[in-house]
Amino acid sequence: MLGIARRKAEELRLGNIHFVEGNAVALAFPDRSFDLVLNMDRAISFCGPEAERALFGSCRVTRKKLIITVANRAGMVPIWTAASLEVA
Repeated sequence: MLGIARRKAEELRLGNIHFVEGNAVALAFPDRSFDLVLNMDRAISFCGPEAERALFGSCRVTRKKLIITVANRAGMVPIWTAASLEVA
């Protein structure tokens, strides 16, 4: 997915985008690094027993706003939840 994103950014001549591959459980960024952190499903739900640690990491690197969506894949029908948190 990063390769596709890089190619699309090049095609659109978006030179100000920096792509980073990482681990949601061990984010390698300083505290309050980003104005917006967006977790779309997999960043948290595929962390298994370390999901709570991943959530705390997302909160740690967020300066202003954290948006999270989660899908319940255990049930027959996916249940989507969205949460948004503004940091004071």
